[in-house]
Amino acid sequence: TISYSNWVINEGHFQLENDLSKVFLKESKGTIWQFKPQAEGDNTFEGAFYNFSTLPPPNNALNISLIDAFENGDLRKELWVKELTDANNQKFYHSFKYKEFQNTTSSKEYSIIIRLEEIYYNRIEAYLNLQQTDLALVDWNMLRLRNGLTSFELLPLDWKMALLQDRRSEFFFLYGQRFLDLKRLDKLAYEMLLTKPSWQNYYQFLPLPQAEILLNTNLLPQNDGY
Repeated sequence: TISYSNWVINEGHFQLENDLSKVFLKESKGTIWQFKPQAEGDNTFEGAFYNFSTLPPPNNALNISLIDAFENGDLRKELWVKELTDANNQKFYHSFKYKEFQNTTSSKEYSIIIRLEEIYYNRIEAYLNLQQTDLALVDWNMLRLRNGLTSFELLPLDWKMALLQDRRSEFFFLYGQRFLDLKRLDKLAYEMLLTKPSWQNYYQFLPLPQAEILLNTNLLPQNDGY
């Protein structure tokens, strides 16, 4: 992980945007892989689906637990989350990473799959797992300062939870990153049961398609629960 991360970071083809309002624009210097809309003037599906300007929200809203989890002063909350208040003073929030939810004269935003930030976070975790704390803190504090937060003088005692939370603030509403992080760290069941009492642990896996099993019985056994 470290060697591949070093290669991507040191090649110099990609650079972090210091201005967080530019991170999700199609010209962002930190974008490694993004999907262009089918037609010029179209923007992202994410912007059209997640943004709303009327209440109650037509599709979905951010969970208040995510809103409360941001650290004080985090610019990601200020710039990537939008708050709306209804007539009863009830607050609703939506992701505001992609700001365009209608067509524009020319496309302004593409759907971003991988950003340079992800490479840095992967390298931080790899450094910490190898107990290379000083190198990890250099990367982590650089990101924290960019996000409007204070730097760490010492590594948090529970750094795994701190890093997991930081990744949540960075990658919310982006291709199931939170789900994959929780699954990878064996914390998925705990977190899901907090809000979904009917959660079963086998839900973390999808069933193997029967058509594929018929073509290749070596895929058996089927995943538990299906």
